[in-house]
Amino acid sequence: MSSLFWILSSFLAFGVLIVIYWTLAFVRQRRQLFPAHKVQRLSIVDGSEGEAFETVWLSHDWGKTEAHLLSAPSESERPLPAAIVLHGQLGIIDSWHERMKGLTNRGVHCLLVEYPGYGDSEGDCHEATLTDVVTAAYDFLEKKTEVNADAIIGVGRSMGGGVISQLIGRRELSTLILMSTFTSVKPFFKRKGIPGWLVRDPLDTLSKLKQAKFPTLVFHGYQDDVIPVSHARALASANPNCQLVLEQGDHDSVPNDWDAFWQLVVEFHRKSARE
Repeated sequence: MSSLFWILSSFLAFGVLIVIYWTLAFVRQRRQLFPAHKVQRLSIVDGSEGEAFETVWLSHDWGKTEAHLLSAPSESERPLPAAIVLHGQLGIIDSWHERMKGLTNRGVHCLLVEYPGYGDSEGDCHEATLTDVVTAAYDFLEKKTEVNADAIIGVGRSMGGGVISQLIGRRELSTLILMSTFTSVKPFFKRKGIPGWLVRDPLDTLSKLKQAKFPTLVFHGYQDDVIPVSHARALASANPNCQLVLEQGDHDSVPNDWDAFWQLVVEFHRKSARE
């Protein structure tokens, strides 16, 4: 009898610990997934020393979020393609200005979109507010006379790929570029013993991508130890409109050459537009 009591008590204690662990995980997961508190703004030079940009404030029911519009140089008045660009978990739009020159110099306007709670943006970061932000970003670009509304490209790196994918089914992108992106954040929580049904913001890129009707470029590093290359292969297999490009390197070093990467993106977009 005492043995049975000990076993039952052990199971009960284990169950209580699991409930406490899951409760803490449920409460704290957004702070872990969207660590805006760890990100600091950078000092951006103005147009006299660097690349000129326009600060844009996107309005939502719950507040305003910041975006930077980097315009592509053009000698004609014809509208040009534009890219909505989403950074990773520990990024900030300030740090993307320099690397975007390879895209603006190739005739593509770029809108660097900040997340709620990051930098000077208002709001709390979660899947619903992120969806509001990328939708507002698309609608902003669509109304710009210098933007070709039929040539809006979605670009997302790491977590940004999961964020930009939330546009699928809401707005029609011309091309989607997923860089070092996951299928969903659920596998990362599963490693920590947290079941999928407790994940509040799954950012399920895979299920979204299955619905896409436009061409998608999936770009990933072979040695990525943050988001394994298996995620990229699964994404590329989700839709016949996907093309997979793999490169030597890890999560932080890919792409190895940003200028060459943007050339790949532009060629992929132009080829897709012709087909």
